[in-house]
Amino acid sequence: MHFNPKLFLAFLATVPSAFAALNGKCDGVSGICINTSTCQSYGGQSISGKCPSDPNDVKCCQTITCNSNGRSGTCMFTDQCDGEKVSGLCPGGNDFKCCIKSQKTEGVGERCNGVAGTCIDVNTTTCPTQTVTGKCPGPNNVRCCPDSTTPATDPNVGKPCNGVAGTCIDVNTSTCPNQTLTGKCPGGNNIRCCPDSTTDPNVGKPCNGVAGTCIDVNTSTCPNQTLTGKCPGGNNIRCCPDSTTDPNVGKPCNGVAGTCIDVNTSTCPNQTLTGKCPGGNNIRCCPDSTTDPNVGKPCNGVAGTCIDVNTSTCPNQTLTGKCPGGNNIRCCPDSTTPSTDPNVGKPCNGVAGTCIDVNTSTCPNQTLTGKCPGGNNIRCCPDSNSNGNRPGWYINQNDHTEVICTIPGSSPENKTVKSSGCGISCLSMAINILRGVYVTPETLFREGYNAGQYWGDGFSHDALSYLGGNHGVNISWTGNLDTVYSALQQGKPVIFHTGFENTYHFTSTKDGGHYILLYGSNTVNGIQKVYVFDPNGGNNHINELMTLRSANGGIEVAKRGRADGDFGIVSN
Repeated sequence: MHFNPKLFLAFLATVPSAFAALNGKCDGVSGICINTSTCQSYGGQSISGKCPSDPNDVKCCQTITCNSNGRSGTCMFTDQCDGEKVSGLCPGGNDFKCCIKSQKTEGVGERCNGVAGTCIDVNTTTCPTQTVTGKCPGPNNVRCCPDSTTPATDPNVGKPCNGVAGTCIDVNTSTCPNQTLTGKCPGGNNIRCCPDSTTDPNVGKPCNGVAGTCIDVNTSTCPNQTLTGKCPGGNNIRCCPDSTTDPNVGKPCNGVAGTCIDVNTSTCPNQTLTGKCPGGNNIRCCPDSTTDPNVGKPCNGVAGTCIDVNTSTCPNQTLTGKCPGGNNIRCCPDSTTPSTDPNVGKPCNGVAGTCIDVNTSTCPNQTLTGKCPGGNNIRCCPDSNSNGNRPGWYINQNDHTEVICTIPGSSPENKTVKSSGCGISCLSMAINILRGVYVTPETLFREGYNAGQYWGDGFSHDALSYLGGNHGVNISWTGNLDTVYSALQQGKPVIFHTGFENTYHFTSTKDGGHYILLYGSNTVNGIQKVYVFDPNGGNNHINELMTLRSANGGIEVAKRGRADGDFGIVSN
């Protein structure tokens, strides 16, 4: 028998080495194949069956922890570690080391807040431009490195904005996620303010009526006192006015909703008013924005200014019927101090007019004594009594042509306020006089129709009483003229249901009926007369004095003769 060494070597090649896997990787799981005693000494956990080529005392050792300079890690093969590899802390060969996973510093790599740039760790990274603090989350070593194609040479880049929370940037080299603001940074026109990020789109807008910028006071500070009501948005969005040396700038106007500005340095979107602000002639009132051209005009018959009560407040009680325009345009009477007399603004007794304090107000007509409660300084300023003088609350039903309903029949009829709304027009005027609220006649018509109070021939007394109750007024019907005169002298409006008879008539047929409004009375040559406001009057019978009781006791303005009386006294 001959020994063949080549065959023997080939045989050895087919037999696994008993020690080839020692310090090698475990079969199918993480870990290292080492002696169980070594595993135990390193605090690991041995599991069987994962090192089949090794002796029985060699098993897969897992969960070996390690520590390097206070940093915790795990022993693993170097090709499985994506962190720092530290030698001398783990069993096995040179390819099995302590793996310390990299801990990313908070904020590093994120985009800066309010500045075009990236947050870096200044302990490990350098920035080609000056870093900016306060724009990145994380510790103090994490700062903003602003973007720049070339390093910025302007020393103003990175400074805080004036009056707005933000950072000055060079718009030629940096971008801002919000709209940049001019005039808030030193330097050239390219150096602008990049305001801090905000969810409110109103930040950065110009103030209304005041030279300044809208800021969020929760995140920004202002070197001057902030102003409310000059910026859209919530209460935290306020106006930061531009710097001024006059202490009166920014104060509220006297008697008008607005703000005092210096016309030498600020502009106003509305016409400025003189005499409403303390200070020199350059300090004037910039009234709050309004689309109504009547705002700011002087009141008719009373010293005061017309304001829009929807947007402005008045320190005194506002007066109706003293300003042109809609019901929201009312007179704010002047007063050196807010009036303490509750009688100012009341209607005159027996005369269409308003009670004023002659010490603080003037009247274009001769004032009347004995028509107002209060002291001798409280007098009646009568309204002008020429035909065609329409107070602000007057309604001409012919102007209201919207179809409210259609009455069915062989010839269906479209009904409007113009066709059959004289009664509700009078009620609308009465509500406005008493409550200062404009309820349109269309609203009243539609409410009455939907409630079954209208059948196509106008509104009954009961229907008007029903609708008045829905809007806070009471209507008491009477036929007693003395009661009517007494109500008019108390300043109460009266809805009068007229007929076709005697001297004056407001209908074209004897079967017709028509409602007119009476408001105020006066005695002329010993004869009691009333002020008539006909909703169908055109230029006639508007604020006109007419007689209810003639010298012989007859009725000059005809009545209908209803059982419940033809006069509806309206009261709160």
